[in-house]
Amino acid sequence: MKILIIAIITMTSGSVLEIASPSLERCEYWQASVRQGAKMEITDDGGIRETVLSVECKVQEVYVPEAEGWEL
Repeated sequence: MKILIIAIITMTSGSVLEIASPSLERCEYWQASVRQGAKMEITDDGGIRETVLSVECKVQEVYVPEAEGWEL
């Protein structure tokens, strides 16, 4: 089992994104920044920018099979 940190990002348009965060500390930093009024934007491939309304952090255990000869 491995730990996966998921950032649940809610946009001002109402859309919700779930992305893997590099660490719990980084996710909590994003969360605190938005709560303190920092402006965060996400741009999609088409160049459309949306503003982040909130960030929530979720810790989830995931099963990762060990591959022989590989470190995952």
